[in-house]
Amino acid sequence: MTRIFRFVTAIGCSLPGLAYSAETIHPKPSELLAEIHKSSARAVIGNYENTRTWTDVVLPGIASADSRWLLVDEALYTGADAGAAEDLESSTYAALGVAPLRVAPLIARLKKLTLREVCNVSFDAEVPPGGALPYLAKIRKGLRAAKTPGESMIAKECSLGLDAALNATKSQGIH
Repeated sequence: MTRIFRFVTAIGCSLPGLAYSAETIHPKPSELLAEIHKSSARAVIGNYENTRTWTDVVLPGIASADSRWLLVDEALYTGADAGAAEDLESSTYAALGVAPLRVAPLIARLKKLTLREVCNVSFDAEVPPGGALPYLAKIRKGLRAAKTPGESMIAKECSLGLDAALNATKSQGIH
């Protein structure tokens, strides 16, 4: 299965008709996790989605592939509606290019995919900043850091998906 995703950009933008807070709150991942456990993922998403905190702190935090932000990602995903899920997925796939050995298993768990499917990404919807081929190369480079048997298995399976993604990307003329 090929994954289609869009990337989070570094700038937050407001859509017409949506309330958009001008104030940015900078919660730490541990604070967000406590808030999720206290109320619910859905409530936390409701508090932050369509705010600068969502676009300037939460989504870039997840995209950084920091393990603390990936815990927030996983916790939020359970309460996400279609719009929030799309935002979270975009950030998570951006994180895949940063730390594939850590992020690919997370995506596989959240989306109930194999590692091969996770890494067989498609760029039909949007090409990542810097281009599709450099993004795939970043993932492959990150997979080379595998040291443990578990990481080697992740790298092997993900590499098979990357091979398919690379072939499809080249055949579509996407760079």
